[in-house]
Amino acid sequence: MRHMKLLSLCLLALSGESSLLAQAGGGNPPVIGGATVDFTPNPPQMTITGLNLTAGFPITVLLEQFPLPVLSSSPSMVVAQLPPAPPPGNYLLTLNRGGNPPATAGFVATIGSAGPQGPAGAIGATGPSGATGVAGPAGPSGATGAAGTGGASGATGPPGPAGPSGPLGPQGFPGPAGATGPTGPAGVSGVVNWERNVSTQTNFSLASHKEAILSAGCTGNKKLLGGGWFATGVTNGPLLDGGSGPTVDNQWSVAVENTSVRTITAQQVQVYAICAAVQ
Repeated sequence: MRHMKLLSLCLLALSGESSLLAQAGGGNPPVIGGATVDFTPNPPQMTITGLNLTAGFPITVLLEQFPLPVLSSSPSMVVAQLPPAPPPGNYLLTLNRGGNPPATAGFVATIGSAGPQGPAGAIGATGPSGATGVAGPAGPSGATGAAGTGGASGATGPPGPAGPSGPLGPQGFPGPAGATGPTGPAGVSGVVNWERNVSTQTNFSLASHKEAILSAGCTGNKKLLGGGWFATGVTNGPLLDGGSGPTVDNQWSVAVENTSVRTITAQQVQVYAICAAVQ
């Protein structure tokens, strides 16, 4: 039970919806609601959105087993740097948040190019031209040349300067709207009737170098999205997480360990399962 494997494949049916592979760490557990990739910078960047992502504790971000540098972080958004040119596909994204005990959230992120662009709508008709501006005033007449004595008439004076341009005419009416493009594909199904089921062990006691397996499950036909555990009122040292994750489709289990030489007690140990109906 020390290295209980996370069954990440049980979450792929949600097509990228959030999974809470989490332990509560001094408050609300972190929740990843989505992850998008921006290929504009080089290397590309991933923006992770959700709830309680930092909560005042340091964080680390893993793509599968590869650590990602964290560029910025807040309780609702974390920006991490991806390796150059990651191949398209589905990846297990893990956010580890510090605390005592620490907390973890997971998400199946899809990396790949966008689908083809839909056809452009028809070009609208050209609007009518604006009215012609008012003509500028005529320049002054040139001076009349002096009459020759009994000779031919003097040369005509030069033309006056051009008048200023008239004001810009009003903008024409816009052309009609282009034809409506085709309807895009339907989005993926979501989850409904979210619930958090808790299994509580009171006056918990664990002998030296022993391990206890605790579990919490879903009700009815609801599917497991994630889970975690925490302990309060602990004496004689910390209780350690020897491994936690889904053991079946609707049950979350944790291996609680005591590696010290003394018996460790706790007022309460709670294991919780996050469940929902999948449409």
